[in-house]
Amino acid sequence: MITGFLFFTKLFDAHKHPISWKKLYISRIFRIAPLYYFTIAVLLIIVAILSRGELNGPLTDIRHEIWRWIQFTVFGAPNINGIEHTALIVAGVTWSIAYEWVFYLLLPLASLAFGLRPSKKALFVGILGLGIGISMHADLKLLGVFLSGLTAAALVRSDQFRAIAKRKISSLICILCVVITVEFFDSAYYLLPTLLLTVSFSIIAGGNDLFGILSNSLSINLGRLSYSIYLMHGLLLFITFNFVLSPIDLLSYSSDQYWLLITVMAPVLIFISTLTFHFIEQPGLKFGVKLANKSK
Repeated sequence: MITGFLFFTKLFDAHKHPISWKKLYISRIFRIAPLYYFTIAVLLIIVAILSRGELNGPLTDIRHEIWRWIQFTVFGAPNINGIEHTALIVAGVTWSIAYEWVFYLLLPLASLAFGLRPSKKALFVGILGLGIGISMHADLKLLGVFLSGLTAAALVRSDQFRAIAKRKISSLICILCVVITVEFFDSAYYLLPTLLLTVSFSIIAGGNDLFGILSNSLSINLGRLSYSIYLMHGLLLFITFNFVLSPIDLLSYSSDQYWLLITVMAPVLIFISTLTFHFIEQPGLKFGVKLANKSK
């Protein structure tokens, strides 16, 4: 939803602020790739440890498995070197990055619906994205969530909607929609929960800060760390549950003990994410912006 909101907004504004597709893709690569590849490097180290440094199959197969991960798992996230459920090492989160890339590649085609005229090279990228989406059997329900961002991007262009969104009653509606989604649905990707979350997201995009919670400096700082938190939390959980603690011992934990452990791990995750943000994400972002500004 956030990605859809940001980039459909760019398309809405493109008549006043033309889009440089080259700059857009350069900035996206350096926004996503540095931390992603760091995460994959750690994943490969864990796979090597679990494999005890031994090859469990032909080297060509292992190279192919790693190559699929290097491609942002657009074509799947296979087990590496025979380690079952390799994706669980990162909590299986990389699927969404694959969908993000498909969305980015499709943007030049989407821009046609906004009355824009992208270059032939940009259109080729869009057709490539369409082909990749088809070949990976992309779930239309998941791609459809980007349209929630489109809905929000359209709504916030209205002064009247932004005024309504900032009201206290809108804060309550926003929270209620999230609570209903969490309590009564086992997935956010059914039609009704998606619509409920679209309402919540649009209200927030319209300027609602949920009684000051989202404008709090702590929330803002956590927002900056969100990508690091997203990629790092799986690694932290896996390392903790497999190398620091015994999986067998964990089975004897009570519910209270388990959630106490998770609570203790939370500040550890924030600390790790702060380091990865400042030393990997942020330098990548700055370099990407610098490189994009140099491009023609």
